[in-house]
Amino acid sequence: MALDNLSDWQSVLWTIAATLLVLGLMYGCLWGLRFVGARQRVQRAASRLNLDSSIRLGKDQQLHLVRFEQELLLLGSSPAGLVLLSRAPVVPADAPAAQPDLEQFAQVLGSAGEGSHDA
Repeated sequence: MALDNLSDWQSVLWTIAATLLVLGLMYGCLWGLRFVGARQRVQRAASRLNLDSSIRLGKDQQLHLVRFEQELLLLGSSPAGLVLLSRAPVVPADAPAAQPDLEQFAQVLGSAGEGSHDA
């Protein structure tokens, strides 16, 4: 097929331009869907994450109590970074309070007291 006259060249250029336009629109839609999906995932994760309290320990040190789903996280922050110090399950407000095991506490206290009287 010889492209001798100008109208043949114009039709080829229009075809190439239309193809590039369609590919560009497809790429833009894909990028938009990925952006919206990532944003929704972040919003869902943020709704499960809640800062319960923070305490400043020094100039650049803080403790943070964070609730994530059904877990409490104790985080320490400093200029060096963020550290997970402890984690515990969330206890519902209507749950009965756990009673301490006083006998075990007395045994531990007694064994600690015995070790300090080495005279």
